[in-house]
Amino acid sequence: MIRSLFLLCLMVVGACENPAAPDVAVREILTPPPSRKIVAASSVAELSQSADVVSSAAYDVNASGDIAGFMVNRGGRIRGFTWGSSGTLTTLNPLPGHFHSYAFSVNAAGRVVGVSQNSAGKSVATIWANGTPASLGTLVPGGESFGMAVNALGSAAGSATIADGSMRAFYHSAVTRRMTNVGVLPGGSYTLGHDLNDMGQMVGYGDTPQGDRAFLYDWSTGSLMDLGTIPGGVSSYALSVNASTQVAGFAFTAEGLPHAFLWHAGSMTDLGTLGGPQSVAFGINDSGEVVGYSQVPSGEFHAFVWTAESGMVDLGTLRGGSVSYAQQINFTGLTAGIALGPDGRERAVRWSVTLQ
Repeated sequence: MIRSLFLLCLMVVGACENPAAPDVAVREILTPPPSRKIVAASSVAELSQSADVVSSAAYDVNASGDIAGFMVNRGGRIRGFTWGSSGTLTTLNPLPGHFHSYAFSVNAAGRVVGVSQNSAGKSVATIWANGTPASLGTLVPGGESFGMAVNALGSAAGSATIADGSMRAFYHSAVTRRMTNVGVLPGGSYTLGHDLNDMGQMVGYGDTPQGDRAFLYDWSTGSLMDLGTIPGGVSSYALSVNASTQVAGFAFTAEGLPHAFLWHAGSMTDLGTLGGPQSVAFGINDSGEVVGYSQVPSGEFHAFVWTAESGMVDLGTLRGGSVSYAQQINFTGLTAGIALGPDGRERAVRWSVTLQ
């Protein structure tokens, strides 16, 4: 349920709080830094885990090289984890009374945001500090919530149900400890929040009468902006945002095919593919390097890294596997993601990309 709700891409304005300093960082980066060239990329490496783990996935990597994700053991129990740059694996237990945990984002201080899920499948957004879980709450009593991102200040973003059962993107302030419903785009009925930068800008997607659209929400002003779509496109989905307000995601072309995009300052650029018909961008770092996956001419899906200087480069797959997805890249080029092993099961993996 968690994966199908928030990773739609693998298958193919409400009341706002007044900002309370220092909930958002000062906007010091106004323009993206110069593009870097991709010099080399290491072979994909599986994150070391116990023999009891049957599948795993990595979703985020912070500036220190800590990776967040989740793993499934032989008994079917799911646990969020962080994998340190030294190779140390830390298991994240769910909230009391809950059965599963999922980790989707980790900040530089090691705070992790994700989900705790009970035995009935009901979910609540969760933040872990020093390994201890705490609920981020819900938008309505008895509702569900799903945490997807945490920024350097400890504020979080994700989605939650409202009284009629529909979804709304939320912003959770580290200062007020309140969850704000960011509302919907004009004419829309739902929004999903996916990523958050240190300036309190959130990206995600929601529906409009013209089709699904990527959005940019700014907590300091309460504005919710439709980012449009690629030229000739019919829908768009924003999945990651950096400190320069560059946004990465994917949009469907007029032919109905998903293509990775990079949006900045009102312009959305189609990043192309690795030779196949499809691509999706999942993550972007503060230098504007983008990662995701693309179909290759053989029909398989491979992880990629893209820069304006080098274009899109194939990161490859695990030995004996045929599919890989890159989820996020940090400034040093460490990239976290997922790859299928020879047995067809998902594995949390990493690549090291050399940039200059």
